[in-house]
Amino acid sequence: MYENGMTDAELRMEMIRTAYNRYLRYGVTTNVLLSDSNPIAGYLLSEEFETKLTDAMNSIGVIRSLCTEVNTSGDRIMPIVNGHGQPQWVPEGGTIPMVRDTFDRVVLDSHVLAATIRVTSELLKESAIDIEQYLADSFADRMAPAEEEAFIAGDGVDKPLGLIHQAKVGCESQTVGVVSIEDVLNLIFSVPERHRRNGVLLMNEQTLLELYKQCMAQGTNLWFGRTKDGKDDTIFGYRIVRSFAMPGVESGNTPILFGDFKKAYINDCGKRGVKRMHELYAVNDHVGFMLGERVGIKLMVPDAIKGLKVA
Repeated sequence: MYENGMTDAELRMEMIRTAYNRYLRYGVTTNVLLSDSNPIAGYLLSEEFETKLTDAMNSIGVIRSLCTEVNTSGDRIMPIVNGHGQPQWVPEGGTIPMVRDTFDRVVLDSHVLAATIRVTSELLKESAIDIEQYLADSFADRMAPAEEEAFIAGDGVDKPLGLIHQAKVGCESQTVGVVSIEDVLNLIFSVPERHRRNGVLLMNEQTLLELYKQCMAQGTNLWFGRTKDGKDDTIFGYRIVRSFAMPGVESGNTPILFGDFKKAYINDCGKRGVKRMHELYAVNDHVGFMLGERVGIKLMVPDAIKGLKVA
């Protein structure tokens, strides 16, 4: 304990906070700052900056809050159980059989996502501005939509393969170019019961609007409700989450996903980092900041999430 009442851990955190603020505002570097081997990353974000950025990104996208986030040091092969040995009834004095599980190897890969923003020198010098919060909000406006689109619908080319392409087709719409309430019910029951327990429906606002219109046309709204906290819609008792990254209702698209999204792992490979670039924009009296991350997504249990495909 020091004279100011701070512990060693608190003092170190204060040193990091001060050093990071000086780096962002004035480009001053010290040994306290942590660097990363990834040339895009530059200096790793402080815990406070990381928290501000995460909160800002979660306010824009929804997929991270639905899935399971894991932190790894690199691409990783993970063994998962894909089959269980069956128990057997054993007679008195009989031999208890060996139960064997079967395993698959799943690759948690990652791809680089980076964004650059410019800030005026005058803004950086303004001490009343929380520069970390400003940068966090600015980066979130760019990074969160790109993450959301890739995690949901990415084609796997220099970006993650999205859940739409990883999930099996649970059912196809009964009518060409249209999704009905009955189609949604068929999708829900295409997912095994053990995964329906925590099931969530993911769609965009326009798809949800079309389903509401169908209910109104039928003169009933009995299928819809609200979650206990009143924040989200439900249908047949299952929570509906809306994402701008979900495709619309058009033939060949998969506008609705349903299942237990906790069985999808988002791989945060290493920590995010930021690089300060003063010379590049000096002629405009601006300072550039580049933020980089390595991320990926993998559906660990193939039957946990399924999609509704439009005929």
